Amino acid sequence: MKKGEIYEGVVREVRFGNKGIVETEEGVIIVKNVLPGQVLSVQINKARHGSYEGRVLEVIKESPLIKGEVCPHFGSCGGCVYQPVPYEEQLKIKENQIRDLMSEVEGDYEFLSIAPSPVTANYRNKMEFSFGDEYKDGPLALGFHKRASTYDVITPDMCYLVHPDILKVLHAVLDYFAQREVPYYHKFSHEGILRHLLIRRSEATGELLVCLVATSQLSEELVTGYKDAVLSQSICLKGNIAGILHTVNDSLSDAVIDQGTTLLYGKDHITE
Repeated sequence: MKKGEIYEGVVREVRFGNKGIVETEEGVIIVKNVLPGQVLSVQINKARHGSYEGRVLEVIKESPLIKGEVCPHFGSCGGCVYQPVPYEEQLKIKENQIRDLMSEVEGDYEFLSIAPSPVTANYRNKMEFSFGDEYKDGPLALGFHKRASTYDVITPDMCYLVHPDILKVLHAVLDYFAQREVPYYHKFSHEGILRHLLIRRSEATGELLVCLVATSQLSEELVTGYKDAVLSQSICLKGNIAGILHTVNDSLSDAVIDQGTTLLYGKDHITE
C-alpha cells in the first residue's frame, strides 16, 4: 500500500476522534468522519511505518445504521457526523469508544454506561458561525466549514443541531451583508471585514444573544444596519432578541478574539 493509491473497503468501527477503521483486502486504512458499515472508495494520503491514513473519494454503499431523516447538508457539512444515525446507535458507538480508551487503564473500574440526553435534536445553545464562500470567489456564505476544509463554508438552510430561531437570525445577517457586498476576512491574505457570527439561545426563556465579530474596518453605518437586520426578525421568532453586540477583532488569528465589544441593543447576557 502506497500514498496516492485507491482502495475499496468497509468501515469496521469508529474509534475516538471519529477515526474510522477501514478494512480492505490489502490492509487497514484510518479515515476520519465515517460511519460503521459504510463501503468506501479511499485514497491514501499518509503512509508511515506500516500505518495508513486516507480520505473518502466515494461512499459506494451507505451504512445500515442510517435510518433517520437525513439532513440535506449531511456529508458535505462539517457540523456533525452521526446526525442520521438513531440516537440509541450513536450511544453504542460512543460507549464502544469509551470502553476502548478505558481498556488501557490499569486496575478495576465499573462502567456505568452513558446517561442519554432527554433532548436529541435542536439542543445546541451556542453556535459560532464563520463567514466565507462556498467555493473560491463564490458568493458570501455564513455557516459551518465544509467537512475537511479550512476555507469553504456552507450556509445551512436547515440544521438538526440548532433551534430554527438561530437560523433565521443567521440568514438575516447574511442577506444584509451580501446585498451590500461586504467582504469576509481572508485568513491568509488578511484582507476583508466579516469574521464570525456568535448566537447563544436560552433554553429556559428562548432569549437570543447575537454578536457579530468583524475587523475595525466595518463602518458605523453597517454596524447599525446589522443591528436593524437582526431586530427585523423579531416578529418571526418563537423567542425574542435579548441583546445585540459587535466585537472588533483585528488579530491575524482565525480564533474569536475580543479587542473591544459594544452593546448595540438590549442587554449583554441571557438567563438560563
